[in-house]
Amino acid sequence: FSAALAPTRWSWEILLCDDGSRDATAEVCRRLERELPFCRFIPSAVNRGRGRNVSDGFLHSRGTFVGFADADASTRAFYLLPLLDALGSGFDMAQAHRTYKLNPLDLPFIFHRVVAHVVYAALVRRLLGLRGHDTETGFKFFRREAAMRLIEMSEHSGWFWDTEVVANAHRLGMRVAEVPSLFVRTKGMGSTVRLLRDSWSQFRALVAHRRRHGAGLRRDCCSG
Repeated sequence: FSAALAPTRWSWEILLCDDGSRDATAEVCRRLERELPFCRFIPSAVNRGRGRNVSDGFLHSRGTFVGFADADASTRAFYLLPLLDALGSGFDMAQAHRTYKLNPLDLPFIFHRVVAHVVYAALVRRLLGLRGHDTETGFKFFRREAAMRLIEMSEHSGWFWDTEVVANAHRLGMRVAEVPSLFVRTKGMGSTVRLLRDSWSQFRALVAHRRRHGAGLRRDCCSG
């Protein structure tokens, strides 16, 4: 990210948010914090869930724009620039919309990530009326005031948080931009997603959200 942002006029900080990891992640983050003046480490002794971890990072941040990217760098940092341009032009939220670069020999990944993504997107369209959105992308950025409002509304601390913030942004009439991006699997990086358990949890959260809030989303707030 520093390389992508260096030629721009913006100042920035990178927060390294550890969600109760049990390996050497915290040690690596502390080393980066010592070595890089724009890095800050936000530790957590326990695993609180993706949504809570990201929200905590936002609350610790100091920027006009805030956002997050998954640590596996599957969405490359240079996609950040068009997202920031969208926020600067008046959008409240901007996110990457992934197209997967596939290796036909990597069947476990295709099933685990791509098929699950397609099925879940269909459910989101059906139950929430969100059409054409990559709700689960791990590359979302916001104007600070929009992020704080969405955190206040949030009811979920886990993986469903990603879908929830997109749905709530539409419900509030926020302007949401999506930028096409290429998802490239990073070698050696596994996934913390447990397909069956997490898929069932996502489905239950999706149905519960529909029951509480319906699917009456505004259609005039989006840009591809």
